[in-house]
Amino acid sequence: MSLKSLIAVVLATIAVSVSSSYWLVRHSLSTELEKLNLLTPVFVIDRTGWTRNLSKDASQDAIKQAMNEWQAKISHLVDSGFVVVDANMVVGAPEDVYVGE
Repeated sequence: MSLKSLIAVVLATIAVSVSSSYWLVRHSLSTELEKLNLLTPVFVIDRTGWTRNLSKDASQDAIKQAMNEWQAKISHLVDSGFVVVDANMVVGAPEDVYVGE
């Protein structure tokens, strides 16, 4: 067997194994991916908890800067396609959807 034909066989084997691996993974995850497409991505922001972290003697500028950072975090989540709700309005949610500092 010549070197060219050996390389061709190796490349064909790699191509077949990569494509079949991709198909198997895609097929096995199709149900989970379909479920994810049906879910609305939601984050819960605890505004009350966030304000508790501000010091009582914080200056107006520090409070304003903190509010701007908080609003920027919310805007980033919304721009990423998430629905953001306030924790005071949530009846129940898993812990992993709450956004910390």
